[in-house]
Amino acid sequence: MSPLPFNLSQEAIEVQLRQRLDLQGAHRSYIELKAKKDQAEKDEEETFRQQMMAKFAEDDRIEQMNAQKRRMKQLGEICNIEVPYSAAQLCGLVTDLQLEH
Repeated sequence: MSPLPFNLSQEAIEVQLRQRLDLQGAHRSYIELKAKKDQAEKDEEETFRQQMMAKFAEDDRIEQMNAQKRRMKQLGEICNIEVPYSAAQLCGLVTDLQLEH
């Protein structure tokens, strides 16, 4: 009776072991490469996210400046309207109207 299982020669066993070790090494390499690729993808996504956040912040800042400019322009237009009566004259009109009634 032979001490080797399935009557395999020592050489055949060594070939199988080498193949198994090669496959394990290839699998390890694949796993490492996949992990590096996944990390690079995450880094790229984070960079993109930060760029978009900066762009949105800049867009918001510009929109706020434009809104402030609009408000200032509207305020300027309101201030440029000629008022037929001064505040003192209006107060006098109100008291005159109150006296009439």
